[in-house]
Amino acid sequence: WDFNCDCGQKETTNQIILDPFSGSGTTGSTALSLNCNYIGIELNSEYAEESRKRLKEEILQEKDIFNN
Repeated sequence: WDFNCDCGQKETTNQIILDPFSGSGTTGSTALSLNCNYIGIELNSEYAEESRKRLKEEILQEKDIFNN
């Protein structure tokens, strides 16, 4: 994504990604890797749990990389 607005504002704001069919969390993983906020909605409890675990692990791995 390339910021190409000519409104004169130098800073960008974080985007919020809404995924109403979150599934295994692939969209959430990508959103977080791009430093975006993420809201995932999933009705299937098994997929919701899988997504939650996946994103939690990825967030912890990223913190570990920067804390070493």
